[in-house]
Amino acid sequence: SGESTQDRWKKFYPNDAKLFVDYDTPPGKPSYLQAAGVACIPGVLTIGTLTPTFSAIFSDADKSDSLTGVFEWIEVPAAGIGSVTDTSPARKAAPPNKTSITPGARATSATVTAAKDKTYAFRARAIDKAPYSISSAWSSWCQFKVDTTVPPVTASVITVPSGPGQKGRIRIESTATDVTKFQYGWDAATKPVVASGTNPKYAEVDVTAPNFGTNVLLVKAIDATLNEGHGSVEFRVGRPK
Repeated sequence: SGESTQDRWKKFYPNDAKLFVDYDTPPGKPSYLQAAGVACIPGVLTIGTLTPTFSAIFSDADKSDSLTGVFEWIEVPAAGIGSVTDTSPARKAAPPNKTSITPGARATSATVTAAKDKTYAFRARAIDKAPYSISSAWSSWCQFKVDTTVPPVTASVITVPSGPGQKGRIRIESTATDVTKFQYGWDAATKPVVASGTNPKYAEVDVTAPNFGTNVLLVKAIDATLNEGHGSVEFRVGRPK
């Protein structure tokens, strides 16, 4: 009743009326994922630590927002990452959420404990601040496995220096197929050289004997995940004639 009673109408002045909208943009899907500080790849990433961290760049079009980063990780089942669902396999204990992330910044998790000879995967999502608390979509999975095997390394003399201050030639080898470089030196193995070949990986270098008598050259083999194998070779150099 009373629909025709004009004094009950609620009226507005069109030129004075305003509509205020508080709009919250959902966070973007996290991107540029890294495991142990190494960028994720389409396949399985190999890292060299049993205590990796996870990280991603968290985005939000609302630049003044403050985000929470959530990380989730699993052991990849034998059937592969294609068989993983939101509920299977069971999630491993996740690192604590990262809070107060500035949109567009990279945030890194606390360390987790992994095991050798297993493949893992992690993903991330963002949640914006209350009262909205809107979650982004999950990122794609980043798969990784751990390689902490120390590569073996040997060195042999091709040419013995004819005396102190003279050059000789040394061959450095490793049977580890993922070795990327060697290092060598007299007091410490610090001078790098790229590894060639396949099996074995090798490099040949010229060295200058520092003194007569016994000379010991220190060598290292370094693989793709920065594991270091140590070795040495010694030879005798005669006095100058």
